[in-house]
Amino acid sequence: NAKIMLIGESPNEEEDRQGKLGIGKVAKMLDSILIELGLSREEIYVTNILKCHPLFNHPPTVSQLEVCTVTYLRKEMEQVRPEIIICMGANAAKTLLAERSVQVMEVRKQLHYTQGPFPRDIPFIVTYHPAATFHKPELLEFIIEDFEFAKDSLDGKLPAVRKKTRNEKVNRISDIPDIYN
Repeated sequence: NAKIMLIGESPNEEEDRQGKLGIGKVAKMLDSILIELGLSREEIYVTNILKCHPLFNHPPTVSQLEVCTVTYLRKEMEQVRPEIIICMGANAAKTLLAERSVQVMEVRKQLHYTQGPFPRDIPFIVTYHPAATFHKPELLEFIIEDFEFAKDSLDGKLPAVRKKTRNEKVNRISDIPDIYN
């Protein structure tokens, strides 16, 4: 019943080992962001594109993406039916935008809408992944701003103008050009 769905790239090694999300310093950073905005974990559904940590931190293959996104992520979206999705990081954004390359700074502070193979027309925004703040602390300001943008959208404070997309409906992730190369 969460109104907000957060999507990252993959669980960290410890989360993968224990089989649950929300472990480690990135989770603590996310919790502090949520507290700053008056949100609690109970109001948010947190997931990842990949359901396991990539071996040796390798970029995901097209087949891994297809299995995880079409089989699992799509079903999570259908079951949770969030009112808005927040893509945390470029890899999550690439998957939902079906783009080869995404610069977070260029696509943040905009409402985008899901297309096939995901349930259509769920609004989503793109922000930096909280882990990025460990290398670039100045990104925290943008993340908080983007979460506020998502909250404002939920509260009806933003116009519901539909952004035109150049996305096409596809039935399988493998029909999309390799977005990680």
